[in-house]
Amino acid sequence: MKKILILFLIILVVLVVWKASTLGAKYVPKSIPAIQEEQGYPVEVVKAKTISIKEEHEYLGPVKGLLHADIYGFLAEKVSKVHVKVGQNVRAGQTLYSLRYNPQTMLNVAQAGHRYAAVNFMRIMRLHRDGAATDMQLDQAKYALENASAQTANASKMMRIESPINGKVISLFLNQGDLASPMNIAAVIGRTDSIRVEIKVGEMEAAKLKISQSAEITTNALPGKKFMGEIYQINQSVDSKDKQYKIYIKAANTNDELRLGYMAKVKIVVNEEKNAVVVPKDIILKDRGNYIIYILENGKVKALKAELGISDEKNQQILNLSPDATIIAKGQHTLYDGAKVKVVEQPSEKGK
Repeated sequence: MKKILILFLIILVVLVVWKASTLGAKYVPKSIPAIQEEQGYPVEVVKAKTISIKEEHEYLGPVKGLLHADIYGFLAEKVSKVHVKVGQNVRAGQTLYSLRYNPQTMLNVAQAGHRYAAVNFMRIMRLHRDGAATDMQLDQAKYALENASAQTANASKMMRIESPINGKVISLFLNQGDLASPMNIAAVIGRTDSIRVEIKVGEMEAAKLKISQSAEITTNALPGKKFMGEIYQINQSVDSKDKQYKIYIKAANTNDELRLGYMAKVKIVVNEEKNAVVVPKDIILKDRGNYIIYILENGKVKALKAELGISDEKNQQILNLSPDATIIAKGQHTLYDGAKVKVVEQPSEKGK
């Protein structure tokens, strides 16, 4: 009996010591990275998609008439009369403004000189026919007549401002009594049944554009309205000021819906791929100049240095990606090549 009691006391002491040692030990929790390493980083995934994709570029430019002329005065003189109204159709050479400056003496002298030159030319031509005047004398008389005609026309033009083209009066900037000037626009004449939009692009984009390429034109002033046009001119040299190429797009404007002066948005498809392997653009990471996407293979990730193709608003073509690849869509910012992951969302239609 005594032996049994001693054995019981020994067991009790051992239990008390073990319990005390257990209670005295500190609990050390595992860190989140350690748990992630052990259990796998939580990620969401998507499937790569094979779709038809178009790369579109958008540009801004002013709407102008296909035929368009900004008109200035020859002299800094006051307007004595306005001969036309906005919206009126005019012909080339038609007077828009008369000026108070009346160089009548200059005009009279020019007209007198023209009459004399005309009479002299006819006289020399008769003498030349009869062999009494040389070829040089005839050429001199002809040149004198042409010069007198030009001086008369210039003297006459100084008294008015004319339209250089057939078209419609788009804007008039002067009223009677206002000062016309070679530095300021007096009027704008243009055709409104057809319009043009001028845009500027860099050299890389200019290389992708060609004559007759389709373009879609929209404006904030006409929401929901689209006008289809085409490129009809590409300047072959850059603008000396901004080092960009000017591109011209024309479009029909039968109902005069596009008003000259509107700011237009031009959308042009510069590239298209029928069977492009794409991923959502926002899942691509950039690391030291390289574009990286993470692919899921057998529960672990593989970092792929992506070769980019064309893109649209949502999708990016990856040239070196398998069409059936599974891509890490969320949680990829903390990953590394070979990391263990835990998928919390199965592949879905997000890549589309």
